[in-house]
Amino acid sequence: MRSFVPGLVHTPVTPFTRDRAINWELYGKLLDFHLANGAEALALPMHVGESVSLSDAEQRKLTAFAVERVKGRVPIIAHVSDAGTSVAASRAVNAQQAGARAVVMTTPYYWTPPPGMLLEHFAQVGAAVTVPFYVWFAPDEMAGPKITTELVLKLIERLENFAGVVDSSLDWQFQINVLSNAQRVRPDFQLLAGTEYMISAGANGAASMFSVLAGIAPALVKRLRGRSRAGL
Repeated sequence: MRSFVPGLVHTPVTPFTRDRAINWELYGKLLDFHLANGAEALALPMHVGESVSLSDAEQRKLTAFAVERVKGRVPIIAHVSDAGTSVAASRAVNAQQAGARAVVMTTPYYWTPPPGMLLEHFAQVGAAVTVPFYVWFAPDEMAGPKITTELVLKLIERLENFAGVVDSSLDWQFQINVLSNAQRVRPDFQLLAGTEYMISAGANGAASMFSVLAGIAPALVKRLRGRSRAGL
């Protein structure tokens, strides 16, 4: 698999009109703001972008809109999570066809499948596309099934496009364990920080970061990432 390194990933919010429809004009301006302020990639719609509040049709339209607005200036990473495997897989295919450069998903919402079912859920969605596939570990937000090193290694066996784990656990033992073991079998496997704790994550091998705070203070986030990568 050809390596894809997202870098500093901004996660835009999704603005709405007073009648609760997506405000497409404002959303376009928001994407322009992120591009003008250091975003090296955009992941959308993440939870800060109201992913669980948007319909499937709205999520698909939002991804297509972002790809068209950005016009290849930075990669779009499409968030495709859903409790239904077929829905998530279809959303991933749609995102790839729209021009997304990668897809990301988290553990299922509202239910707690056993490890074998979680493996199948991820494997089937990842196998539906050829772009890089990331899983996001956010145990504080997604209580229930856990992403483990064993699960990661099994996914590597099943998926050529399984590119990495976005980690929001802040568990340094997990970060070191999963990355060191995964890179033994897939040297370009990536650990990405799912929060702005980039110094500790960077010390454990994270080269990229998903940032919510970049929507508020993009210059400070960019400076933080630069200093952490420089070891300051």
